[in-house]
Amino acid sequence: MLGRRGFIAAAAAFPIAMPALSQQRSGIRLADFLRSSRSGDASDAFSQALSAAASRGTDLLLGAGTIIISTAPGEISDPLDHHCPDVRHRILRIRGEGAGRTRLLGVPRPTAANPSLPVSRPVLKSVGAESFSLVGVTLDGGLQRVGRGLQRGEDPHAAALLEVRGARSCALRDVVLTGFAGHWDTRTPIHGAYGRRGPLLVADCQDVELHDLVLQHPTFREGPFVHDARRLLVRGFRLRGPTGADQRGVSSPLNIMGPQTRDVVIEDFATEGAWNGSLMNLGGPARFTIRRLRARGRPLQAAEGDEGSDFQGKGIDIGTEINDSAFPGQPATEHLLLEDVILKDMAVYAIRATRSAACPLRRLTLAAGVVVEGGPEALGASNVATIEGQIVARGMGRAAATRRRRTAVSINACAGTLRLELSGAASDPLRTPDLGVLRRASSGLVLSGRIEGFPRGALRDDVPRAADDLRWDARCRDLLVQTVAGSTRPAIVAGRSDSQRLRRVEMRNCLLNGQALQQGMAGLVLHAGEIAL
Repeated sequence: MLGRRGFIAAAAAFPIAMPALSQQRSGIRLADFLRSSRSGDASDAFSQALSAAASRGTDLLLGAGTIIISTAPGEISDPLDHHCPDVRHRILRIRGEGAGRTRLLGVPRPTAANPSLPVSRPVLKSVGAESFSLVGVTLDGGLQRVGRGLQRGEDPHAAALLEVRGARSCALRDVVLTGFAGHWDTRTPIHGAYGRRGPLLVADCQDVELHDLVLQHPTFREGPFVHDARRLLVRGFRLRGPTGADQRGVSSPLNIMGPQTRDVVIEDFATEGAWNGSLMNLGGPARFTIRRLRARGRPLQAAEGDEGSDFQGKGIDIGTEINDSAFPGQPATEHLLLEDVILKDMAVYAIRATRSAACPLRRLTLAAGVVVEGGPEALGASNVATIEGQIVARGMGRAAATRRRRTAVSINACAGTLRLELSGAASDPLRTPDLGVLRRASSGLVLSGRIEGFPRGALRDDVPRAADDLRWDARCRDLLVQTVAGSTRPAIVAGRSDSQRLRRVEMRNCLLNGQALQQGMAGLVLHAGEIAL
C-alpha cells in the first residue's frame, strides 16, 4: 500500500497547477500560493487561496494540472459529522481549466476495519455558503482500482470527496468524480448521509444545478447524494462505469431524496458502462421530472445464476429502499413524470414506484417515448394514487437459466389509466417470458393497448389471499390480447376462484386472439360478482 510520500511521488507525473491560461481571468490564482510550497502537497496553499478568494468575493483559479490535497481545508471539525473540517466562507467559487485539465487529487488512507484496503479522504466541505460553485475540475479520490469487501461498521471519518451543506445556491459544472471508495457506516443517519458514502454530498441546499457531471469508474458503493434540495436541476449526467459485469462498479449512480426535497428536474442522463444497484434512487415530497434518459444494463445470459441477475443494472426507484426506513410517515411524493426515457436490459426491473404505503406516490405520468427493451419487468407500481400515460415494453423475458420469475408489469393498489404496448421474447431461446401483466387489487385502474407474445398467459387480475374479498375491480378498455401458439395457460384470468372473487370485471371492446370476449371461451377465466363484457 502506498504511504503518503509514495503517493505524492506517484502523482508527480501530473504537473502541479501553473498559472498558464488562468492569467487571462479575473480572480485569485492558486499558483501564486504554491510558489512557497516545497512538497507536492498543496493542502496549505489550497486553504490559503480559498480564504483569499472568499474574502474578495472572487473566483479561485486553479489552473491546469494535478493538485494534491492530503488534508481538507477548514478548522471546525464536528465529531458527530465524520470529523471533516468545515469551510464557512460566504462566497466560494472554484474554477479549473476544464475537467480534462485540472484535477484535485485526494490521498487515500487506511482504516482499522480495512487496513489493506484504503478509502478516500475528503477534499472540501462547505457549510452555509450564500453561493457555492465548482467549474471545470476532476475530483479524484486517488484510487486506481476498486477492491471488493469494504466492511460495514462505524467509521467516524467516512465522508464524501466534496460536501456542500446549507448553501443558498450551489452549482457544479463540468465536474468528473472518480477514484473514490468509502465505507458503509452503521450509525444513525446524519444529515442525509444514510450510512452509504458517495463521492459527492449536497445537503439542505437551495437552487442546486449539476451540469455535465460525470461519475467515472473506479467508484465504489454509491454515486452522488443530493439530500433535501429545494429546486434541483441535473443536466448532462454521465455514468462511465466498468465495461464488464465482473468489474466492481458503483451501486447507484444518482441518489436524490429527503423530506424537504422539492422541484427536481433531471435531463439528458446517459450511461456508458455497468452499475450494480438501482440507476437512481428518488424520494421525498417533490415533483420529479425525468427527460431524455438513455440507460443500458446487462443483457440476460443463458447460464446466468439467480443471484447474479439481482445486482447488474436495476432501473429507476422512487419512494423505495432508503426512504421507507429513513423517513417513516413523510409526505407523499407529489409527481413523477417520465418523458423520452429508454431503458434497455435492466436486470431486475426498469421502473419501480414505491413498495409500501409508507412512501406513497400521488401521480405517475408516463409521457411520450417511455420505452423498455428487454429484461424481466418493465414497470412495478404499488400505492400510486394515479397512473396515466403509456409504456412500450418490447422483448420482455427472463434468462432461461434463472429461477427468478417476474411479471412484465405489476400493479398493486393504484388507480388511473395505463396504455400498454407489451410484447414478450417468445422467439428468443435465451429468454422465457412470464405473465405479461399481473394486476393485483387495483380498483380504479383501466388498462388498454396490446399484450402479445407471452406463452404463460397475458393478463392476471388477482385478489388478496383473504377469502371472498369483493373490494376490487378489473377494468379494461380497447385491450387486444394475442397468445402464442401452443400456450396451455389461460390468457386472461380475473379473480382467484369462485370463493375469492373480484367485485366486478368490466372489459369493454376487448379482443382475445382477434375474437370478442365471451364467457366460457378458451383462454378466458373470470371469477367476479358482476361481469360486463
